[in-house]
Amino acid sequence: MNPLVTIAIPTFRRLAYLQEAVASALAQRYQPLEVLISDDDNAEVTAVRTWCEQQAAADPRVRYQRNTKTLGMAGNWNALADAARGEFLTIIGDDDRLLPEFVSRLVPSAVEGAAVVFCNHHLIDERGLRLER
Repeated sequence: MNPLVTIAIPTFRRLAYLQEAVASALAQRYQPLEVLISDDDNAEVTAVRTWCEQQAAADPRVRYQRNTKTLGMAGNWNALADAARGEFLTIIGDDDRLLPEFVSRLVPSAVEGAAVVFCNHHLIDERGLRLER
């Protein structure tokens, strides 16, 4: 049986990017999976909050939490780590996108006892086109 993997996404007022990050997380071929979003904007009503609550209601793999006060990047990461249910955790930026095989390629290495598993990455522009380094 595959271990549960949490893809955690901290966010702060960047809905368009967040939507792409969540879509890429949900497109993973690996299961079981949870996508945990931690919103660091403590305003009562925001577009991010509305969208995230809709996603969580529509897909049981998505969980949403909103911080009651702004924690900053490190605090938001810690909130995600505390709330993650997975045996394995990856934290991606709300402006990151994962390829569909990301989790399924990394889990076997983690299961073998590695403390940290890392992979290559590509930089993209605002249109999603890969940048040459």
